[in-house]
Order: sequence, then structure tokens, then C-alpha cells
Amino acid sequence: MAAPAVRSGARERGALTDTAGVVILGGCAVWSLFAAAGREARPEGVLLAVLAVAGGYACGRICGSLLPVAAASAAALAALAQAVPLRAGHGLPGDLAGAAAGGQRFGSTGASAALLALASGAACCAAWAARPYPLRLALRMLALGVAVTALVLGSVAGFAAALGVLLCSLAAGRVPRRGAGLAGLALGAGLVVGGSWAVTEDALPRGLTVSL
Repeated sequence: MAAPAVRSGARERGALTDTAGVVILGGCAVWSLFAAAGREARPEGVLLAVLAVAGGYACGRICGSLLPVAAASAAALAALAQAVPLRAGHGLPGDLAGAAAGGQRFGSTGASAALLALASGAACCAAWAARPYPLRLALRMLALGVAVTALVLGSVAGFAAALGVLLCSLAAGRVPRRGAGLAGLALGAGLVVGGSWAVTEDALPRGLTVSL
């Protein structure tokens, strides 16, 4: 009796998430058209971006339902495969921007850290979806391997991000009230974004800006 009830609750939460996603994406599309009305504006770029996000979300939902472990594992390996050459100074596939000093592309540090965090997160998602314990352990070791790879590549930010994702994934299974835990993680992400913006705008005291 408990298993069907759990599956039913999961389906209801999934339907609620899908509905919210459709409403948000639809609102973005409508707002771009509304903002472009009556002026010389071209909302095609925003509409294409909304379409790309919608397509990616739909593809992720389908793959997550049919092949949750395989899809997340493939995403982890793909992100790692892109992060390694990017950190080595070769840029992303299709990147035509000029190389910065020292062979590093502009912004490659943040981009490689983001890809490494994505790889670790995808591996953790695959571990959560896996049922056999040996497979779950192997996928978590893959997430740890991503963090070690970041350290070998000299990406301190990527190492911290990948290891932080893995630790949060391990802690999530032991948190009795996951809603509060997710709210704390969202607050932490907001502080990181706000701190980055404040440093960029030079809105913090000089000493704190230099430290950050």
C-alpha cells in the first residue's frame, strides 16, 4: 500500500513541477512579445532561448523517466569531457573567441568550474536514481573523481564546487526536513551570486573585495 502511495505522490509532484515550468516559460515568451510590441525590436533571440530551455527541459524529463541512471551518467561524462580541454586552454567546441594571455580563453576559469560542478551533480543524480548499492557507490566515486580531476587541472574553484555538490548530495539523504535544506542551499547560491555581483560592481569595502 505504501509503494503505490509514494509513486502517486511523486507523479503529482512531477505534474506540479511541469505545470509550473510551462507557466514560467510561457510567461517569458509572452513578456518578450509584449516588450517588443510597438517598437523596433526583434524578440526572436529571446523566443529561441525560451524554446531551447523548453526543449532541454522536455528532453531531460523524458530521459530522466526512461533512463535516469544512464542519462545522468552520460551528462556527467560529457561535462567532464568538455571541462578538461577547456581548462587546458583549448576552449569549448565551436568557440571562436580569441585566446587570452597564457593560452587561456577569457572566462575559462569560471566556465570550467561550472562544467565540473555540473559533472559532479549529474553523477550524484545518477547515484540517487541507481538502486544497486555497488552502482550507487561507483557513481559517487565518479563524482569524487571529478573533484580530484579539477584539483589535478589546477581549478580550485572547480574542486570546491564539485566537492561541495557531492557533500550536499550525501547530506541530503540524512536531512530529516529536506525543504529547509534546499532553502539553505538556495540561500547559499544566492549569496554567491550576490557576492559576485558586488565584487564586479566594486560595491564592497576594498579589503573585502581584494580577499574575495
